[in-house]
Amino acid sequence: MERIGEFRGPRAAGALADVLFRNDAETWIEEKRVGYVVPRERTGTDVDDEDMRKLASLRAVYVHHGNGTQEIFYENEQVGFLSIHRYPFYPGTGNRDETGTGAGLGRTLNIPLPHGTPPAVFQSAFRSGLHKLADRIKPELVLVSAGFDAHAEDPVGDLGLEIEDFEILTKEIVAIAQTHAQGRIVSVLEGGYNTSILSGCVTVHLDAMGAERGKV
Repeated sequence: MERIGEFRGPRAAGALADVLFRNDAETWIEEKRVGYVVPRERTGTDVDDEDMRKLASLRAVYVHHGNGTQEIFYENEQVGFLSIHRYPFYPGTGNRDETGTGAGLGRTLNIPLPHGTPPAVFQSAFRSGLHKLADRIKPELVLVSAGFDAHAEDPVGDLGLEIEDFEILTKEIVAIAQTHAQGRIVSVLEGGYNTSILSGCVTVHLDAMGAERGKV
């Protein structure tokens, strides 16, 4: 796995997609960001439809709904968006009936889960939704918003997951990428507010994606 570098600001998404389509190597890319995504209209700095091809955007194991990403691609038939998150919870969006509109109808899949959901139920819901969406759109690239505040000891989110659960969930994503996208994955580090736990979560996430120690 090759570590390309860091991308900042509104051009990050387009840069990430472009790197993956120009390189054969599996790539780990970091995006530095602060706060939550604010929905806005698409601009020329976003990923163009022509460059996007078929994309699966996964708000993976992130306790908050990916409202900004959903808003950007809600009408886009080339992008599949999956978010598994605690609900009801901030920001208050992400119900099951939010499935896209226009050409993007059916391309958005929300999996809202209540606080106290057992890890086995979380894993089953994620696996089922992931395969359902991937089989529908057959993505050429998988983007992962890798948040870890669903961990049981996270002070903000807490969906009861343990470090080993993140490894299992990441392997599910890798399997989808290998089946549909020639192994192309971009993983962007996002949530996680217990730093003593976060490092372990990130480590198993990278290991499950095949990262070599000392090279990321």
